[in-house]
Amino acid sequence: MNLENRSHNSPLTELIGILRQRRGVRPIIARFAAAGIVVPVGAMFLYTLGLLPVQVLLAVVLSGWLCWSSGRMELQRDSAAEAARRSSLVATHTLDAALLVGAGLFCHLVWELSSAVMALAVAAAMTNYLAYYSGIAFLKSVPAPVRAASARSMVELDHAFLATGSIWGAEREIVLGLSALGLLAGQPEIGLAAAVAGGNCYWVYKSAHFWLKAGLQ
Repeated sequence: MNLENRSHNSPLTELIGILRQRRGVRPIIARFAAAGIVVPVGAMFLYTLGLLPVQVLLAVVLSGWLCWSSGRMELQRDSAAEAARRSSLVATHTLDAALLVGAGLFCHLVWELSSAVMALAVAAAMTNYLAYYSGIAFLKSVPAPVRAASARSMVELDHAFLATGSIWGAEREIVLGLSALGLLAGQPEIGLAAAVAGGNCYWVYKSAHFWLKAGLQ
């Protein structure tokens, strides 16, 4: 029975370790949260003066939102209640999706790019959104006997997930970052396509690596 418990607990222990490692990075991100507001506001001012192309403004807004929201999640990690953190994560990923789809709409309707850019924007938004919900699904899929036998580990795992907002850690950075880079370069289709490919490949690689390292495959 002890051997069975150790076998069940090994992936939980490994996953808690992964989430703990990212806690050292989050405070660094939090220091730049203010820049996520200041820089886009400055970019909007330059845009109104005609000194900044609109695609650069969109790229700066996406990057600023990523920076500010990441820092805000870190600042709320210890101060907010669990229900509030969960609602905040849902709202954050919903706004991610809205910004990506909005960028796709702008490229399609204003720049008059092909409808492929709109499809890629929706795919990028879904990649980011589903990466978050795949983490929730992972936690929900832990069998009740394992959850009951490892109650302390499960509580720690739930709190660690709420503190970071994802299982593997870089999904939002990949999707939003590559999308912003594509806009900045004037190639939104390439940026969005890279965001979809990069986000999904990252998730598949990290998931496969985790299960192999946990000794379950």
